[in-house]
Amino acid sequence: MILRGENLEKGEAVLQPRVLKVQDIGILASLGMDRVKVATPPTVGIITTGTELRPPGEELKPGEIYNSNAHQLMAHLASVGSLYRYYGTISDEPEEIREKISQAMDENDIVLLSGGVSMGQFDFVPSVLKEQGVDIKFHHIALKPGKPTLFGTKGETFVFGLPGNPVSTFVIFEVFVKVLIYRWQSIDYQPLYKKARLTESIKRRNTKRVEMLPVSEIGRAACREGV
Repeated sequence: MILRGENLEKGEAVLQPRVLKVQDIGILASLGMDRVKVATPPTVGIITTGTELRPPGEELKPGEIYNSNAHQLMAHLASVGSLYRYYGTISDEPEEIREKISQAMDENDIVLLSGGVSMGQFDFVPSVLKEQGVDIKFHHIALKPGKPTLFGTKGETFVFGLPGNPVSTFVIFEVFVKVLIYRWQSIDYQPLYKKARLTESIKRRNTKRVEMLPVSEIGRAACREGV
């Protein structure tokens, strides 16, 4: 026998704002709720820049590399439930960059540009964004990897200029882009940080930047067993 109010007291919140899980659907159904208000995830446009980029599966010529960032970003967005449009790979030509950026900003809530944001001879993305009326909030951050990262807004559209390095792109998505996508849906998401004891020492020359390193977490039981 279950007493009235045993599972949920009057005035108690059923769920906190979050991405609904399987068990959440069961809870809502058990309360007789056949529909609830939900936030719509933002639509995200992806543009990769670089004349040297080729899609996986093609044979590479000297000086060319595979375009891994586009697929990584699409998988990342799928994992957080955001709809996305991929505008393909564009060359390092300002006119082509200008055309694709304009289209992507018109059609999406967030635009992710991969590559072309450093200080190289063919890195035209920052100047093109300024031409397009984007208010650049910051360009270059004290983070490794990901120093060249750019962020700006135009009206209600958010624009990220991500580094071309795949590891940098992954880190910046986790630390910045994912936070924005969840905040768009009124979800207070924070990247997961843990304190741990290092098994190896880390030497750094420049300590002015926060550095994020890939690590393997070993459980206490595994440590006791010498794994």
